Amino acid sequence: MAQATADRLATRLMSAAALIPVLLLAIWAGGYWTAAVAALAALLALRELGTLTRAAGWRPLVYEGAAWGAAVVVVAPGGTRIVLLALAAGAIATLAVAVATRRSAAAVGDWTITAAGAAYVAAPLTALVLLREGEAGAAWLIVAFFGTFATDTGSYVVGKLLGRHKMAPRVSPGKTWEGAAGGLVAGTGATVALVAVLGSIETALGAAALLGLGIAVAGQAGDLAESWLKRLAGAKDSGRLIPGHGGLLDRMDSLFPVFLLVYAASRLWPGA
Repeated sequence: MAQATADRLATRLMSAAALIPVLLLAIWAGGYWTAAVAALAALLALRELGTLTRAAGWRPLVYEGAAWGAAVVVVAPGGTRIVLLALAAGAIATLAVAVATRRSAAAVGDWTITAAGAAYVAAPLTALVLLREGEAGAAWLIVAFFGTFATDTGSYVVGKLLGRHKMAPRVSPGKTWEGAAGGLVAGTGATVALVAVLGSIETALGAAALLGLGIAVAGQAGDLAESWLKRLAGAKDSGRLIPGHGGLLDRMDSLFPVFLLVYAASRLWPGA
């Protein structure tokens, strides 16, 4: 058991070591470079989400929804007006495709599922791009990413080593309250440390600790939400893209609510 946990953790860390330089380069580049990477992530994640929702019994327009979500993300550096135009154009186009191809009363329901999936992925990735465009954007993104990664790692390690009490056995049997507590501590601690080290985010460490707690809670909630969908679909992972992690959606499920939370914090907090 301990050896299997160590092997899986090693695989996860090797995958992270390969992906982190790409992630840091995308964060550093900013502008349409960051948007292009985020849009590619949206395409891949929405493709995996479409597979899961179809397996769960729904009938989204997978490719049309993926194109819609990616288009919204890639134009985000142009500002909110351009984002709203992309949203409206995508809504009209996908609804027209649904009505033309499904030719039944279910067309509107299929479009609604498509729109919900596109929003689930595109809204947080658009927030990511807009966050990077703001003041101290790179620092805020580093906090969002690595605060979440710390939460995930803390939850995984503590849960495997000390986990005894199941948190949501019907949704995700492997998650425990002990692991959740480990994630809260790791995510909060990492956020405080990053804010202190980076220096460009002008906020008190107490506020940083509050943000870290929010990141840890939001990240674990996002993970549980995807676990619920995978349970409905009868799938263990959303895909096989990343060794040790599964699909891209498995890696980003925790990040989606965190991007929205950190974007709001960056805009609303005094001195942020």
